Amino acid sequence: MKTSGLDVHKDSIFCAIYDGKSYSGVKEFTTTTVSIRSLGQYLRSEKVKRVAMESTSIRLSSCISYIDSKSFMQIVEALIRGETDPEALVRLVYANRENKKSGKLGECLTRQMKAHHRLKLTTCKQQFDLIEQQIALYLSEMQKLCDTHFKEDIDNLTTLPGVSLISAMIIIAETGGDMSAFETSGKFTGWTGLRPRNDESAGKEKIKEKGAGSHWKKNVSDHLACFKRKNAVQSKSCSYLRPCKSGTQDKISRKRD
Repeated sequence: MKTSGLDVHKDSIFCAIYDGKSYSGVKEFTTTTVSIRSLGQYLRSEKVKRVAMESTSIRLSSCISYIDSKSFMQIVEALIRGETDPEALVRLVYANRENKKSGKLGECLTRQMKAHHRLKLTTCKQQFDLIEQQIALYLSEMQKLCDTHFKEDIDNLTTLPGVSLISAMIIIAETGGDMSAFETSGKFTGWTGLRPRNDESAGKEKIKEKGAGSHWKKNVSDHLACFKRKNAVQSKSCSYLRPCKSGTQDKISRKRD
């Protein structure tokens, strides 16, 4: 009896066949619908009776695309309406010219969409819309609170390159708008979990990984650091992000006082 082993990755599937005596060469397929069908035809043509799939240990986050893009939502809405023509779906995608010309995008959008698939997609879209409405409501309430109690701090923070209104509100929410709790900017950096640990033994430095900190604080701080590095902005407003001298407070606190 012939058996096949499949090694499944995010973008590719590797297939080998064993007939009880010898192994075939390894063939590679992609994870698009068209290629998976080709894989099935290949296994049937080789009269494979059993298939074993290796545990891939793929993180879910590496397989999920951003679902809030305009192109993605247009495709979802078209599928819910009953559109299944790959060419029509491809026309809804902005940019991605290379994948359009190569046909890869068309392969990805070729699928067997049945009634129960559309029903499930419809309910998922409704849940997504509800969450978006709730997020907008919470952001509106957060902005009202910040305008009432932290307007000057918000105005100061949003003058920084890369700091949006949402980022500023998160910083205020995490710090309470009171930077006097931190004697130096280094202590603030350590509190956010962005300062490398000082691990040294027998004169040898160990791996200096970031310390533990709030997931939300680190996300915002990493975003600001990436923006500053990418744009290399040098202006007076950047003094908010520059390290303070020992024993001084951040400029946002001094300005409020």
